[in-house]
Amino acid sequence: MRSWVVRDLALGLCGAAMLLAGTGLRAQDGPKPYPIYTADHLAGTMETLGPNFAAAVRALEAGDYLAAKERLARAREQLATTITFWRQHERADGIGFVRTAVRGMDDLDAAMSVDAVDPETASGFAADVQATCNACHAIYREPDPDGGFRLKVEAVEPRESAP
Repeated sequence: MRSWVVRDLALGLCGAAMLLAGTGLRAQDGPKPYPIYTADHLAGTMETLGPNFAAAVRALEAGDYLAAKERLARAREQLATTITFWRQHERADGIGFVRTAVRGMDDLDAAMSVDAVDPETASGFAADVQATCNACHAIYREPDPDGGFRLKVEAVEPRESAP
């Protein structure tokens, strides 16, 4: 038997075995549940997101657009994950704040991704993002006794259904 026939047969058998094994695993696993994202996860994310965004703004102000883009990318990634919390707690306004801020971060990134960056335009996008964050914080964040911040209880309490 020619070697290419043996090779092709062996590859075909391996492929079929992998396909069958993969099918069996998927049937056993079933659908994946939506990940749980607790208030502690949100707090931890915010504690690192804030400094990343602040560093992006400082780099933007210094004209170091590469550093600003790197920090902004990290802050955007962190912020985007928080939508899970707001969905779990059925907070449409929280979802809206996240979406608006992420879009603003995308706009800021685009403004810093051109050959000749307009610092005023980029700073305007950064201010818009900060304003969105502040609006969310005004509703859902309060000072804690240790001098930091915490999530207001209302953010995690179930909302009453409308009559």
